[in-house]
Amino acid sequence: MIIPEQTRNNLEFDKLLKWLSSYAHSSLAKRIILKLEPFDSLENIQTRNKLISQCITLINEEGKYSFHGLANIIPILKKARIEGTYLSSAELYTVYRQCLLYSSIKQYIKQNKAIVPDLYALVEEIYEPSDFMRSIKATISEHGEIFDIASDKLLKIRKEIKEIAASVTTHLESFISDKNNAQLIQEPLVLDRDGRYVLLIKAEKRKEINGIIHGSSASGAAYYCELLSTVELNNKLKVIKEKEKDVCREILQKFTNSIRGIANELIINQRRSAKLDSLHCLATFAIEQGGCMAHFNNSSVLELEEVFHPLLKYKSSMIRKSAIVALSLKLEEPARGLIITGPNMGGKTVALKNIGLAVLMAHSGIPVIARRVSIPYLKALFADIGEKQDLMQNLSTFSSHVQNIIPMLNYSEEGALFIIDELGTGTDPSEGAPLAVAILEHLLFRRGLIITTTHHNAVKIYAESKEELINASMDFDISTLKPTFKIIPGIAGTSHAFDIATKLGVAETIVEKARSIRDKKDEAYLSVLEKLSEQMRDLEIKKEVWWKEKNQLEQKLRMSIEENSEQKKLLLEERRKLSERVKEFLRKSKSRWEEVVQEMKAALSEKAYSEGKQSIKEIEQEAETVLKVSIYQDEEPGQFGVND
Repeated sequence: MIIPEQTRNNLEFDKLLKWLSSYAHSSLAKRIILKLEPFDSLENIQTRNKLISQCITLINEEGKYSFHGLANIIPILKKARIEGTYLSSAELYTVYRQCLLYSSIKQYIKQNKAIVPDLYALVEEIYEPSDFMRSIKATISEHGEIFDIASDKLLKIRKEIKEIAASVTTHLESFISDKNNAQLIQEPLVLDRDGRYVLLIKAEKRKEINGIIHGSSASGAAYYCELLSTVELNNKLKVIKEKEKDVCREILQKFTNSIRGIANELIINQRRSAKLDSLHCLATFAIEQGGCMAHFNNSSVLELEEVFHPLLKYKSSMIRKSAIVALSLKLEEPARGLIITGPNMGGKTVALKNIGLAVLMAHSGIPVIARRVSIPYLKALFADIGEKQDLMQNLSTFSSHVQNIIPMLNYSEEGALFIIDELGTGTDPSEGAPLAVAILEHLLFRRGLIITTTHHNAVKIYAESKEELINASMDFDISTLKPTFKIIPGIAGTSHAFDIATKLGVAETIVEKARSIRDKKDEAYLSVLEKLSEQMRDLEIKKEVWWKEKNQLEQKLRMSIEENSEQKKLLLEERRKLSERVKEFLRKSKSRWEEVVQEMKAALSEKAYSEGKQSIKEIEQEAETVLKVSIYQDEEPGQFGVND
């Protein structure tokens, strides 16, 4: 998918990735998440989606797996590849622990391979160096110490070291316990100074003792003194310790050579484990945030059902504010464009960002926080959202918008989504509106999908005349000056500029003067829109009530399967009465619609009137469908089902 950097920034994709990366256990997976990009083919997206879906299944069945401890060992492996070098015991133990983790990950998936076959295919080839792991476990402690039994030679040397050290220590302790030496001793301790056993002698007494000075204490009050009587033993100890180092070096070199031979396999192990951690991270995100994997259809249908903007949801959870509102929309043939209208502060820009980010997440193999997402595979995504005035480059808002739209106009292939905020804004409306219409014409000709917002009535009227475009309004509560964030398709919205100005404190005389100046045709048109919007809102409320009652009745019917037939008859009668109530509402609504239609006919052209009337019929049909429920007899006697 082609996505310009400006579009990526508009949609705040990198902020989303930063939040997502917090779900990863390892730094390796965090880096993978932070580098996520939209895939270049549908096949790659579907492969990723399948893996995440199986990971969700696995977590739901077995619980989360901890990838804590997964570390980057590539620097260690690179060091091991250099001839003549050897790894430290701590480095070897780090590799050992990673090998244990790789094996554990493989076993975790293997135990559940029946339900996650694709995940198992990912880890099936993880290499398990069993011999190496057994040898390291028997040779090196978790603190990086080499065990005495690592070799017979080392065991013999360390036994000799202990014997010599014991002899020196015994001699020095005897010196300390002699009362005649009490005035010489600063502290009654045997100390190790650069591999030689010494005593801490008072500074003023250093010339009274036969020994070699190996430096002074930090305060200068005492000196480290090696007694002449212990020099020979210390020399012997020094020599034997060098032999110990040589033997340990041989052991470390042997293990380093072993790692050198399997370095490539271990690198692959690390990459696969990190990838699994990143998949686990995305699956956890989906489970905790209510996400779903997008379905990619073979048509141009763009359907988003109850989509939440992830960053708003994250912010809402952090500051513990009230729940945010989900967005739903459906764009299907012959329509390929949605013209969203409504007031400033009405949620239009948030809606555009929500739609754009959902599409980008879907194409990047990221779960979308939604009930359902069905979209076409898109080759490109362009978004011009928000205020773009650039003082540094001396660009006005209009110029900046035009510069951002030019790449959209130059894109010549089908299969792109164009998102434009405030199309035609920032200049004289008499020129901005025609330019907006021309841009829409061009993008439709390019067979692209379009989501745009506007305040221009000319654009709204143009959309009514094109079957490829659908007007939609952002629902707005004028009494509170707050958006509801719900998109109402099929009808254009109004800017509510006068109402908002009044609510915010602009003098009524000024607002009334503005109303009187407004073009009469615009006033009639907006009056019709407001009434249609009110009717549509009323219908939406009724529809929600009907659906609720319908679902309650269906639940009662299911519970009554084992009850007597008389009870069933009562429930069916109750259902019939509900249907009658719906029909009566529709009959009353029809006369109200006709009044609005007459006003619309007077305000609009004959063509727009006809299309508006057809839209009303479709709304009525939809309302009737909502409550149209048929009862059917199942094959099994006495069983009833509900079909809507």
